[in-house]
Amino acid sequence: MAIDRQIWKYGFTLQEGVPWPCPACGRAKLRVEQCSKADKDSNAVDMAIFERPFPSWDDQLDKDWDSYVGAFAAVLRCGDTGCRAVVSVAGQSVQGDTWVGQGSYWVMYFVPQYFYPAIPVFSIPKGCPVNTRKEIEAAFSLYWADPGACVNRIRSAIELFLTYLGVKVFEIRVGKGRKSNRRIRLSLHERIQLLEKSQPELNQTLMAIKWLGNVGSHPGERSKDEALDGFELLEHVLNERFVQHKKYISRLSKTIIRKKGRSKS
Repeated sequence: MAIDRQIWKYGFTLQEGVPWPCPACGRAKLRVEQCSKADKDSNAVDMAIFERPFPSWDDQLDKDWDSYVGAFAAVLRCGDTGCRAVVSVAGQSVQGDTWVGQGSYWVMYFVPQYFYPAIPVFSIPKGCPVNTRKEIEAAFSLYWADPGACVNRIRSAIELFLTYLGVKVFEIRVGKGRKSNRRIRLSLHERIQLLEKSQPELNQTLMAIKWLGNVGSHPGERSKDEALDGFELLEHVLNERFVQHKKYISRLSKTIIRKKGRSKS
């Protein structure tokens, strides 16, 4: 299932609500429970006063509009009455205008930087190795604050996934003299290349994730789109291994049982 990029690239408003799923149950969306905003004018402002009519041009000239950019912290709660899990979030609050009918209004946008616990960008399938799962969860927690560090953790996840698949980490390279029979650690690129003949599609997908991780290691700001590219590729790899394969085995088992072990119907 493709990731809905729109909900992972922007923040939320009180009017439209929170678009992200509950990290505990995954069944319902989160809702704002409590929220406060800190800016230049005050330490805590009631959320109810954030929306107001669009001011006149003269009013804008008299105002320091930078004061409407600040920080926010909120408590979110799962909308499922059977779950009611709590999530804390903090980030930047930015006031902007939006059109409703014939008028324009100021609306406060809340752009997250941190969630606790982290919101999963996709559902990690059952069967995924614990160490790989932990790296993916670390990538989830870094997504909003540092997309570059996020893609690095995705890269680390595929390193562990290759080990789970049995792809070797070291090899003995024969040399001469003191350099004879050296035990060399293979690079991620070399390990992925080992799958080129046996699993070409997996090889290509993992190589794409590797290049995203390489870019994330270099100085410079990374975009959320790059991190989302990595998550989409990784989700595909995991689903092919732990979801589609399981369905295939299930269908094969049922077929064999139905035919009582005979290959011909």
